[in-house]
Amino acid sequence: MKRTHLHLYIGVFLISVSTLTFEVSLTRIFSISLWYHFAFMVISIAMLGFGASGSLLMIFPMILNKSLLRTLSIIALLFSSSIVVSYLIVNQVPFDPARISWDHNQILFVLVSYFTLSIPFLLSGLVVSIAIARFPDKVGSLYFSNLMGAGLGCLFIFGVFRAFGGLGGILIPSLFGLLASLSFEYNKKLSSVTI
Repeated sequence: MKRTHLHLYIGVFLISVSTLTFEVSLTRIFSISLWYHFAFMVISIAMLGFGASGSLLMIFPMILNKSLLRTLSIIALLFSSSIVVSYLIVNQVPFDPARISWDHNQILFVLVSYFTLSIPFLLSGLVVSIAIARFPDKVGSLYFSNLMGAGLGCLFIFGVFRAFGGLGGILIPSLFGLLASLSFEYNKKLSSVTI
C-alpha cells in the first residue's frame, strides 16, 4: 500500500466512525427527547443525505476535477462543523409530537429537522463518493475502510454515552470529522495523485 493512499483510507475510516457514531447518537437522543418512534426517523435522514451526495456528484461532476486533498479536507471540515451546527439548529425548532395532529406547523418543523440533520450525512457521503470515484481501482480497500469505520462507530457510541453523556454523542463525532480533515490534509502528495 502506498503511503499516499494510507491517509485516504484513514480519513475515510474516521469519517465513517464519525458518521455512524452521530447517527446512533441521534437515535438515542431522539428516543428520549421525542417519542421513541421518531428515533427511527434518523435512518431515513441518513439515507436522504447519502442519496443527495450521490445526486450532487452526478449534477456537478466538476467536483471530481478539483484537488483531491483540498476537496476532501474541506468537505470533512464542513462535515465536522455541520454535526454541531445542525444539532443546535434542530434543538431550536419547536417540534412537539403531541401537537402534530392539530398543529400543521409541526409538519413544517419535521421537514426543517429532516433537511437540517441530513446535511452532515450529505457531506459524509460526498467524502466517500469522491474517494471511490477518484480511485475506482482502490474501491475494495476504500470500502473496507468505510465498513470498518462504520462498524466501530456503532460500537464506539456505547463508551461515548457512558463517559460523556448525550452531548458527547455530538461532540465526539465532530472531533472525529476534524481528525479526518487533518488526515486528508496531512499528506501533501495526495493532492497530486490523478487517475
